[in-house]
Amino acid sequence: MRGYNVTPRVAPVCGGIDIIIEGIDHLNLKRQEKSTLVAIEGSRQRHLCSTVSHPSIPNTVVCAIPEHEPAEECSLSLIFFGTVNDCIEIIPIGRLQYQTDQTQLLAVYLAKSVHDVESLEDWDEIRGTGFSLCNEDFATLDERLCAAFHHLLLRTGIHIRMRLIGYI
Repeated sequence: MRGYNVTPRVAPVCGGIDIIIEGIDHLNLKRQEKSTLVAIEGSRQRHLCSTVSHPSIPNTVVCAIPEHEPAEECSLSLIFFGTVNDCIEIIPIGRLQYQTDQTQLLAVYLAKSVHDVESLEDWDEIRGTGFSLCNEDFATLDERLCAAFHHLLLRTGIHIRMRLIGYI
C-alpha cells in the first residue's frame, strides 16, 4: 500500500479546502475493517481528520483541511485505524505547507478598515501588502473570505456580517 499521490501540498491557514490522497487500497481496507485518517502535525497543533472515499476516483480518499496557526510546513501521515479502536499502521506521506494567502490578508485589511469609509470607496484600488482586489477571483471570493474571517482572531464582541454584491 505505498505510492500515494497527495494534492494539494499548499493550503491557506484558514483551511477550507480538500486534500485528495490517491493510492488507497479500499478492498484491502474493507476486508480488514480499517478506516483511514489523516494526521497533519505542525509545531503547535496536530489535526486528526476523517476521510471519505472520493466519489469518482477509485482508490482515493478526501479530507477537509482544517485551519491551522501559524503558517508553517507540517508533516502529513495516513493512519489506518481498526474497528476495535486500535491504530494498525501510520504511514508518512510527505508535507503540507500552510500559508497566509491573499484572501487572509484581504480579511485583515477589511477588519482594520471597518471604521474608515474612504478605505472601501474604490474596490478596484484596494491593495495591500500581498493582496489586490484587481487580481481577485470573484467566483470563489465569498467562500474564501468567509473562511478567512472565521479564522481571524477578532476582539471579543466584534461581529462581522458580510454581503458582497455587484462585484462579480
